Amino acid sequence: MKEKVDKLTPEQEADLAVWRDKGLAAGLNTDRIDKEKAVDIIHRLQTVVLGRQETPAVFFENPLEAILAINLLAEDKYENPEQVRGKTKEEILKVTGKDKLTFYWPYLVGSFDSYWLYFYDYFIKHDLVEIEPELKEKLYILFDCLSLGLIYPLEDICFVTEKPAEIHLENGQLHYKTGPAISYNGDFKVYALNGVIVDQYLVETPEEELSMDYYNKQKNADVRTEFVRKFGIDRMMEFGKKIDSYENYNEEWWTKSEYELYDMNKLFEGVEYAPHLKMTNPTTKIFHVEPVAPTCKTISEALKDRFGDKEFQIQDIK
Repeated sequence: MKEKVDKLTPEQEADLAVWRDKGLAAGLNTDRIDKEKAVDIIHRLQTVVLGRQETPAVFFENPLEAILAINLLAEDKYENPEQVRGKTKEEILKVTGKDKLTFYWPYLVGSFDSYWLYFYDYFIKHDLVEIEPELKEKLYILFDCLSLGLIYPLEDICFVTEKPAEIHLENGQLHYKTGPAISYNGDFKVYALNGVIVDQYLVETPEEELSMDYYNKQKNADVRTEFVRKFGIDRMMEFGKKIDSYENYNEEWWTKSEYELYDMNKLFEGVEYAPHLKMTNPTTKIFHVEPVAPTCKTISEALKDRFGDKEFQIQDIK
């Protein structure tokens, strides 16, 4: 049994970044699948890891094609999985007679498993943990699966997708402001801004053409935040009515933060009063706006609300 590791050596600590970069490279790799090698990997996955019989493997360009094929398979509407290749969602729905698809997410995600596989690989390769040979064999079969996209190991057949054709990150988050952050060959794209999954409209519509109707229909707070970020906070505040301002007080720190209270009820259907506290970060000079309780009519009341209804006095702002 291995002794407990209380501290890594300097060399081991330096290697953490190496393994991190290896994991990122594997997860972001967009090379096309070598189908001959992939079939061997799938068969080893089925027999050794899943304890099943080998089945045929069918390859698709993207997850949507695989999901379409599974829907048709469930409906028993076709004999050959290849028949689904290149068909649109609308064409498949016409065959199934349904108005929507059942979504299936695989529990084997190929290259997207790189983050945890390289975590374990680090400790194994540095001889920091003991692992039974049988378990180690299974782990490194999953490592081989990093060369694949999503894997759907069904009972009589295995569907495998290609990896994305493009993946865009910024600051470690999915982000691409002019197109899909993840795109596959064919009709499957994922749009994201600052790590938030959004729709095509928010990414590709010019900021000056964004509609407030779209904003009002959004239920997800993160999506609304990304809308405001793109729309522009100054433009957003034009929809509000200023209720109170730091200019009405002789408070040094209120002035430095430029506190203002706005009624933003025009952004919320059926809401008579929606107070929002606007402030400026004294260091970065970036505006920030957040909602406060509808009882707030002054900056003082809004600040008290932000701090859990506690009275306070600002001594300093770093």
